[in-house]
Amino acid sequence: MSNPAIPASLRDYVIKGHKAPGPNDPSAPKGGDITPGAWHAFKGKWEPVAPSKGSTSGPLKLVTWNVDGWGASAEKRLDAILACIFARSPDLILLQELSPTNTEHLLAHPTIRAEWYCTRSRAPSEIITQATLARRSRFQNALGEVHTLSLPSRYGRDIIVTDVCVDAGVVRCMNVHLDSLAHDPSFRPAQVRMAAESIAAAGGRGFAAGDWNSVLPIDAGLCRENDLIDSWEVTRKGEDGFTWNWDGRSKEPFPPNRLDKIAIAGMACKDIRVLEPGSLESGVDWSDHCGLYAELVVTGAKL
Repeated sequence: MSNPAIPASLRDYVIKGHKAPGPNDPSAPKGGDITPGAWHAFKGKWEPVAPSKGSTSGPLKLVTWNVDGWGASAEKRLDAILACIFARSPDLILLQELSPTNTEHLLAHPTIRAEWYCTRSRAPSEIITQATLARRSRFQNALGEVHTLSLPSRYGRDIIVTDVCVDAGVVRCMNVHLDSLAHDPSFRPAQVRMAAESIAAAGGRGFAAGDWNSVLPIDAGLCRENDLIDSWEVTRKGEDGFTWNWDGRSKEPFPPNRLDKIAIAGMACKDIRVLEPGSLESGVDWSDHCGLYAELVVTGAKL
């Protein structure tokens, strides 16, 4: 949330989060509620698509990106981010920090309408939300279930949970936007635990990808403690991989860091890289987050 012209609704959202009960408060939300959802395809309008019984095979290419969907340039920034993503030809796109207006813009994008399934069919009522997209040409016969998993959270966060069928088995795709800021104690340990439990419940193959907001020392061990593999650590060991404030110009109080992650179970990472945003026209700021591209393969391992 780096734009200096932060809308009042977003300021109120952050202030409410600061005042919300923490993990040790008995009144804190427990999370775990499941709300059924659906994949949608655009056919003159966005319509739900029933799960299919087929499967696809081969590596799974994905991009995750916190798009910072606020401010006067948010839609231009989203268009530029999507262009950067499309250049990688991914199978899955996981977006975080979409505003309602940003979501409307996403759903009106001609390439999204023509080539992608989406977990959203209209703008949400939430101030900040996620969306997961699956390439129609890859998953026409390989779509599984969709649901939203509520989290214990100061900010009312949840996970968009989608299943795709790869190599005759379910791959659970968790689009995560974990709690923001350096609140201590943090809800993030409980949030990662719930994500790992969901992957295990689906058969043990999947990933939790998105904005992990890893700003406390405790965040460093969350993958290991939950039997997840940090794709960056095993594939590019020793490299910084900064996805936040990569150029040191962020307006937020956190130094350059690897806040965005792709954690896997029952899969191996063949490639992972940071997608740096490059330059935009004058007056259009990029999000402080970079994107992450990864190529994953199923290994058959179980949690």
